[in-house]
Amino acid sequence: MTFAFEPFTGAPGNIADELSQEIGEEAHRQGLVLVRRVGASSTFRVNGYLSATGAPSYATLFYVFDVVDGSGKRLKRISGTEVADGVSGDPWQAADGDALRRIAKRTVVEISAWLNSR
Repeated sequence: MTFAFEPFTGAPGNIADELSQEIGEEAHRQGLVLVRRVGASSTFRVNGYLSATGAPSYATLFYVFDVVDGSGKRLKRISGTEVADGVSGDPWQAADGDALRRIAKRTVVEISAWLNSR
């Protein structure tokens, strides 16, 4: 079975790129096969949605990933939040490598668990 992550919605390009890289590395560690070319065929597609809100000393990153089949039917939803130390202003500035790694790991682990339970 193969997976293709579609471009993420809601995050700035640099954050989306870094998260994509972290997901790829975690998928490799977990033995999940990713298709990296846009438009390439895969068993499942994963649509990702990200947002962030800030407070004076931290930011909360929200993520939702929908695993869909070839017809676009949602088969699995993965969602969560990640709190990261930050600064006032743009909450995306708090989305550092550690926070993105934690999101990537949780997402890939949940996909793997879902696959194993099918």
